[in-house]
Amino acid sequence: MRLIFNGAEPISVDLAEEFLGRTAPYGLRRNAMFPVYGLAEASLAVSFPPPGSAYRYITVDRRSLGVGSAALPVSGEDPNALKLMCEGKPIPYTTVKLVDDAGTEVARTSSVTCSSRATTSRAAFSATRRPRGSDQPRRLGTHRDLALWHDGDLYVTGRSKEIIFVNGQNYYPHDLEAVLQHEPGLELGKVAAAGVHNPHSPTDDLVLFVLHRSDMAEFLPVATRAIHLVNEHAGVEVARVVPVKRIPKTTSGKLQRTALAQAYENGDFAAEIAEFDAAWQARHGHGRDAASQIERQLKAIVDDALPGKHVDVDDNLFDVARARSR
Repeated sequence: MRLIFNGAEPISVDLAEEFLGRTAPYGLRRNAMFPVYGLAEASLAVSFPPPGSAYRYITVDRRSLGVGSAALPVSGEDPNALKLMCEGKPIPYTTVKLVDDAGTEVARTSSVTCSSRATTSRAAFSATRRPRGSDQPRRLGTHRDLALWHDGDLYVTGRSKEIIFVNGQNYYPHDLEAVLQHEPGLELGKVAAAGVHNPHSPTDDLVLFVLHRSDMAEFLPVATRAIHLVNEHAGVEVARVVPVKRIPKTTSGKLQRTALAQAYENGDFAAEIAEFDAAWQARHGHGRDAASQIERQLKAIVDDALPGKHVDVDDNLFDVARARSR
């Protein structure tokens, strides 16, 4: 095996490392991993690294990846570090343009000219699939992918339609899912993060859809752990964790997060949510009375700040901060 095309969006560096680590004993070379960018309309070929080269990645602050923002490099030990896989340069006879929301070009790179701009933008590939001997470019549009240039190479960061906007910050669902992937019950492919419209707020609600088919009592610790991990590592509140019996995927294996969000907004998970809330209330709704004046004062503050929620004296606020469906 000499070459493995890896064209996910975005490409997980950690998953590539795990794959190569597991296959190394069988002789697979590290330079067999070939991260690329393409789309069906371009015959699956837009941007490739040099064949035979070991894959590369950059590490940036995940909080700096807002559209139009400059990506800030950080060390791998930084708690906000995010690895982005290098997907090379445009193939011959191809030019890639990055444009903003208004369609204004912010950067362009072709197979011979490069830009070192590192700004996250919506990637619109308007161009230059030009056949040999032809002066007419064939213009192609992506599905609103987000990308940046760094030293002339393309790095895809996600899809604009899946960005979750909470409290003035943009979050990438795949990034939040990666935080959870090493936790039992929350492995890659078993959880999907999505932003759900909240009619009472200018921002989205972050909802985690977790594959679960057994007893609800067994699901509660999984949901609690998911809430903790996302809050601890990404600094964002999880509005709700929804147990689902199936996570829809495309024919190519991509999570259909928008389909889950739409089903949630349509009330398709009402029964699962009611069962979850009942089990949650049964576990968290029988606490002791406040034993001191300080505890009573704190309890009053929390009750005032979280109307409609029952918060016991010994509850962990990260557990109960999960908002009920609104």
